[in-house]
Amino acid sequence: MDTIKEQLSTYHVAPAKNKALEEIEADPALLKELHTLGLTDETIKAELPLVSAYQDDRAYCKKCPGLEHCAKEPNPLAEMRLVFVDGLPQREYSPCALYMAKDRLLKGYLYRDFPEEWLSSTPKTLPRTSRVLQVLSAFVSAMKTPEQSWVYLMGAMGSGRSFLLASFANLLVNDGKKVAYLNSNKRFDELKGLAISARPVFEKKMAELEGCDLLVLDDFGSEYKSDYVRDQIVMPLLNERAKKSLPIFFASDFSLDEIQALYSSDKTSAIYAKQLVNLIRLHTKNPLTVEKGFETHLKD
Repeated sequence: MDTIKEQLSTYHVAPAKNKALEEIEADPALLKELHTLGLTDETIKAELPLVSAYQDDRAYCKKCPGLEHCAKEPNPLAEMRLVFVDGLPQREYSPCALYMAKDRLLKGYLYRDFPEEWLSSTPKTLPRTSRVLQVLSAFVSAMKTPEQSWVYLMGAMGSGRSFLLASFANLLVNDGKKVAYLNSNKRFDELKGLAISARPVFEKKMAELEGCDLLVLDDFGSEYKSDYVRDQIVMPLLNERAKKSLPIFFASDFSLDEIQALYSSDKTSAIYAKQLVNLIRLHTKNPLTVEKGFETHLKD
C-alpha cells in the first residue's frame, strides 16, 4: 500500500496539449513573422485566440480563391494584421493586395468597355503560343515606334482579339498609364449625342481621348456611319493622335478596305473615307488577323 502511495505521489498528469498552439509552433515561417513583430513565445500563448485567428486569415489568403469568390470571415477582401496598441497586440484589417490592384486598374481607365473579370489578365497570364506572341509583339513594337504606333486587329467574334487588347491595356494601367478602352459603337454614338446637346462636355471628352497614353477602339466599324460621325469624331480623333504620335489599337470585324466601303455612301463621302483609311494605313504595320481558338492551343 505504501508503495502505491509513493507512486501516486510522484505521478503528475501531463497537461493537455493545445491543438491551436501546436499548429502555430509547427509553422516556422509564421513563428518567425510573429517574433519579428515583437511577439514572444509567452505573448503568443497568452494571446492564443488572436494569433490563431491571424494564422487562419494568413492561410486563407495564401490559397486565395480570387476576389469574386472570397468568403473570408469576418472581412472578405481584407487582410488581417497584428499591431501593438498600448503595448498589447490587436487585430487590424486593410484591403487585400489583389483588391488594391484591382482598384488601381479601375481608376486607371478613362473608359473600360470590357468585362470586369478581364482585369486579372495581363500578357504574363496568356498562353505562350505563336499567335499570341505575334499579337503581343505587335503591341510592344507599336509602343516603341511613334511613327507606326497603331495596331489593327481583325478577327471574327469570339476570336479573342478584345481579350488580348484588354490584357495589354491592363499592363499599361498597372504601370500608371491612362488608357481609354472604347466600344466604338457605344461610345461614338454617345459622343455624337454630346456634340449636339452638350458641346463643352463633348470637347472635354474628346481632349481626354486625344491625349491619353493608349486609345483602344474595339469593334471598330460597328459604329453608326455618317458624315457627321466621321468628320466630327473619328477623323479629328485619329488626326490629333497622329499629330502627337500616340498609339491607337483597333479591333474590327472588317478589313480596312471594307471600312472604306462602309464609310463611302456617295462620291463625296468616298473621298473622305479613303482619307480615313489611308491615315490608319500610314500609322499601322500590316493588319493582323486573330484566329479563333488561340487560348486553347499550348503549341502551334
